[in-house]
Amino acid sequence: MDQTGRVVIKPQFDEAYPFTEGLAAVSIGNKAGFIDFSGRVVVPLQYYTAYPFSDGVAAVSVIEGRGDNRRFPCGYIDHVKRFVIQLQKKFSCSEFHEGFAVVEEYDSQQGESYATYMNKEGLSAVAGRLSVAKPFSEGLALIEDFTKWFFVNREGETVIDLRPNRVVQLRCRQTAPIRSR
Repeated sequence: MDQTGRVVIKPQFDEAYPFTEGLAAVSIGNKAGFIDFSGRVVVPLQYYTAYPFSDGVAAVSVIEGRGDNRRFPCGYIDHVKRFVIQLQKKFSCSEFHEGFAVVEEYDSQQGESYATYMNKEGLSAVAGRLSVAKPFSEGLALIEDFTKWFFVNREGETVIDLRPNRVVQLRCRQTAPIRSR
């Protein structure tokens, strides 16, 4: 609906996400795609999942196989429905922020998943195998490499080391407690 409360796009979807970059991810049943501001489907409902557009691309996935062999390959499309990063089984998707997406990859030799960053060329970037990787914001990302927490820049350089002996002590001014009247 618009600001006046008038319904602009009639209810017809099982799920609908907010508009980002002029499009909204929507789904009916197990099919997802994108609509424009008029409610017209502009990216067909052909995906299993569709994430909102961010940094000019949107993550989408499909279903392959059945039962224990069922997989959800993930890739990224641009506004003209072209795959910027082809569907792949090796990682799970998330939104791009400031040129990078956090993806989780499964290491079958280790028997566990790890997080890493991917650039829009589909290549691992910034840092290697991480236990925690948060999206970039204002040029920095919070990560944990299985041993310590720190912030890195887009080049993967540690900018803020959060190990206890590295944290700067801040002095707080003593103030009187706030009392209700």
